[in-house]
Amino acid sequence: MKLAWCATAAALIVSSRGAARAAVLSEDPLSGDSTSLGVTARSFNYVMDGGLLAAPDAGPNADPVGVSLSDLRLRGELKRGDWLTVAVHDSLTFTTSSFSLAEAGGPLALGQGRLPATWLPLDWSITDGPQLSMHDRIDWGYARLTKDSITVTVGRQPVTFGRGALWTPEDIVDPFSPVQIDTEFKPGVDAARVDVTLGHHATLAVVGVAGDTRDAHDFAVHEDGSAAMGRLEVSLGTTRLGLMTGYVRGDGFAAGDLFVDLGGADLHGEITAQYVPEASRRPFDREVFERGLLGSTFQLSSRLTGTVEAYWNGSGTTHPSQYAAEFLSPRLESGETYNLGMLYGGAVADLTLHALVHVAAAAIVNLIDGSALIAPSVHFNASTNTQLIAGGFIPVGKGPDFSPAPIARSELALYPSLFHFDLKAYF
Repeated sequence: MKLAWCATAAALIVSSRGAARAAVLSEDPLSGDSTSLGVTARSFNYVMDGGLLAAPDAGPNADPVGVSLSDLRLRGELKRGDWLTVAVHDSLTFTTSSFSLAEAGGPLALGQGRLPATWLPLDWSITDGPQLSMHDRIDWGYARLTKDSITVTVGRQPVTFGRGALWTPEDIVDPFSPVQIDTEFKPGVDAARVDVTLGHHATLAVVGVAGDTRDAHDFAVHEDGSAAMGRLEVSLGTTRLGLMTGYVRGDGFAAGDLFVDLGGADLHGEITAQYVPEASRRPFDREVFERGLLGSTFQLSSRLTGTVEAYWNGSGTTHPSQYAAEFLSPRLESGETYNLGMLYGGAVADLTLHALVHVAAAAIVNLIDGSALIAPSVHFNASTNTQLIAGGFIPVGKGPDFSPAPIARSELALYPSLFHFDLKAYF
């Protein structure tokens, strides 16, 4: 359920303060060799009410809806000096819901969001009922080799680019669903990556991603689940500039980004231009469209930080009457984007009340139709390896008109209110 868009991601960015811990099984400090094993246990429980769930014909999915999602992640890592790292993360996910999970796929994905298209058959559905599912996945499984200035990573790995906090238009390889309750581990894709350090002020990354959305597991590579890109980053004093180009799901793209350290604050931005040769994938018949972001993160005091961002979504629409068509488009189905409109503003604030407690609030606004989403949360570090989180996502705006058929009057009011309680433990 793409409820909280990028406000959810921003509210939860500040929740990932506790690094995953692991037990060191063997270690040789002189050579840099080590073997470690860790377990992360997480539980996400939430209830939704209102929005489209209140439609008269919602049937068994009528509001309120309750969902409980548990994830047990086994993490293993082997290091041999500075030249070799092998990492494996196995994720066992158990989900129960008061409504049909079969209807929660694609743009209505809940909990951990839509999983990316993959090439290797490393996913298993143990139970897949209408209201209960158990799924096991090798989420990360890669080998990383480093020789002098070159690092090569092969296998199932997270791939992330971009500077933004609320929005990341440059992160075009299966970005987080902004309504995910958990954003701690980005799902891996089957990829080969080469990183090259070019002197003291430049780096080059080349990435190829193989995927198949058909789930046929025949080792075929299809363009609708694949991507290839190269990115150059240059540092000039306190400024970092990035240029990227490549191919994603049949589209060509070019992108640029910047980060400027202003001392106590930063200025960050991204812009992408995407060429869409396939007519069925063109957003509102736009052969070329742009997405752009400009924002700043700043320290207001020793305990309070904030972020503000403005976002232009060139694949969206300015007309609420077209939201339904965009909501069902292949671009949202693939998880490439989670926004229906075109122009947004957003803000995040994080206040540390105590060494063990901090509160956060995030908000985004569709600046054209006036709808908004507010996401407050409280984070409590109960112990050195346990964290409790409580929060909610509250939509504001004109709700849908259900007579005679559902008609959107604003974007963010289409989605239900959501309240969640989360538990994370690291071993």
